[in-house]
Amino acid sequence: MKAVIVKIERTCSAFPTQYEGTLDNGKMFYFRFRWGELCISESISPTEDIDDAIIGTVVLEIQTDDDWNGVMSPEQVVSYLSPIYQLSAEIRNEIFNPII
Repeated sequence: MKAVIVKIERTCSAFPTQYEGTLDNGKMFYFRFRWGELCISESISPTEDIDDAIIGTVVLEIQTDDDWNGVMSPEQVVSYLSPIYQLSAEIRNEIFNPII
């Protein structure tokens, strides 16, 4: 069963596309797309420290053809998160309408 994203925050409004959040199991996750590389990682154990997710277990890593790219649409963000995590309508709304 997929972990559920219970909190998500867009932490950069420009380049790179970057999100962090909390899962229903208490772990944190980190989503970053910079220099054509997408990396999604999560903390090994429950935490409130995002650094634990940044240096934690990589759950997805993709290198695109465009090394200069660092911008991703909300639709793209959802398309990469959805196979890994469960996203409620509220979380999807946060991705499409971030409060920065």
